[in-house]
Parts: sequence; structure tokens; C-alpha cells
Amino acid sequence: MTEEATTQEDLEGVVLHSTFNRKIVRYGNRIVKSGPDLRPSEAETMRFIAENTNIPIPRLYQDNSVSERSITMEYVPGERLDMVWNTLPEEQKLSLADELKGILAELRALKGQYIGSLNRGHAIDGRKFDFAGGPFLTEGSFNQFLLSDALKATPTVLRDIALRALRTDHEIVFTHSDFAPRNMIVKDGKIAGILDWEYSGWYPEYWEFVKTLNAADHRVNWYNYLGLIFPTCYETEYINDRFLGSIVRH
Repeated sequence: MTEEATTQEDLEGVVLHSTFNRKIVRYGNRIVKSGPDLRPSEAETMRFIAENTNIPIPRLYQDNSVSERSITMEYVPGERLDMVWNTLPEEQKLSLADELKGILAELRALKGQYIGSLNRGHAIDGRKFDFAGGPFLTEGSFNQFLLSDALKATPTVLRDIALRALRTDHEIVFTHSDFAPRNMIVKDGKIAGILDWEYSGWYPEYWEFVKTLNAADHRVNWYNYLGLIFPTCYETEYINDRFLGSIVRH
């Protein structure tokens, strides 16, 4: 590609992702993420993570999410982890798993006093569509919120069983909420960036594990390494959440 063509491409932008409500365009070394449903909390979260951790994330250049509904951030060069994971040698997979374990440890070291996004924003449960409410001062009230969208045809006994199965004593920690290899950029054998912080916030300690599995593409055997990445695998909470997903509208 010629220098002139590259310059023209940078000026016009390259569309990396586009749906009816979201668009991501690359302009040279910058990315513009825009859409009518862009959440102000995403830019706030990126600032928070940059100030309070050593986690590699894109540098935030501009946030117009209130008026223009867009975020301008640094383009992180490299490859999406889900696109290359299956081709990596075992030694490199183990090294990346250990690096991701450290990133999770930094997130989980940040403790919260409520359940919701930064600055006491809504909690979001994303499944077939996003269901928002809160913030919630207790895990019990958060559990009731999760069940409040149950299908009308759900028998009362099943609602009661689901509510009793959901614990109320988890620690509240900072959570990415979409900790999946498609949101990880790798370069030279290292994690170069963790992307897509729009669902992040303060959630019960099991939330990260459950949401990671809910977003799983099991063609990528990264998920076989979760026991090395997560300090605790919340199997019971995952089974409870799968049942919950079968009785709620969203």
C-alpha cells in the first residue's frame, strides 16, 4: 500500500465494526466508537482503570458521549486473542493465562460498596438484551432485580427456588463483565490491551466468571484455561445463572 493510499485511508477511516446502534471506525492511530446507546460510564471507567491500575487499555483522547455519543481512543496494534489463541504453542498460552490472572487480580483488588456502574450508575445484566436497574446497596436487592424480569408464565415455586439459590454474601469487586478473548489484544506474546469496558462496574465477585462463560465461543479453547486465569471458579453460581437465564425475558 502506498503512503498516499495510507494517508487517504486514515482520513476517511476504516470501519472495524458496524451495527444499527454501534459503529467503530479507525482513523490512523485512533479509534472512534459511536452510537445512540453508548454509555457515558464506559469513558469514565477507562479513566478510572488508567488511574488505579496497571492494566493495559487504550488511551482515552476524547469523550463526547453525552452530546455526540462518541468516544475517541488510541488504536492498540496487535491481534485479537480469540483469532490466534488456538494456533499458539502451549508455553505461550500458559504465559498469557498467567498474565490475565494478574490483570484479574488488579481488578478484584478494587472493592465496592454498591452494585452498579461507576459513580452510582445502573447495574446492567446483558443477555438477549440489556436489563438495567439500581444501583443496589445489597446483593439481596440485586438478586431481586435479576428476577424482576421473570417471564409471567414462570411458576411462583420456580421464582422462589431461584431467589433462595442466589447468595447474598459475595464480596463486591470491580468487574469488566465481558472478559472474553475477543476483547483482548495480544502483541509479541503479551497482552497489549483490554477493550470494551461498557458493561463494567461494581458487581458480586462471581459475576466476572459467569459473564465470561455466558459469552463463550467454545471453538476457542481459551476457556479450557479458566482454572488458571480465575482465582476461583464459581460453578454453583454459573449453574444458578443458567437457570435464571431460562426464566427471564432478557
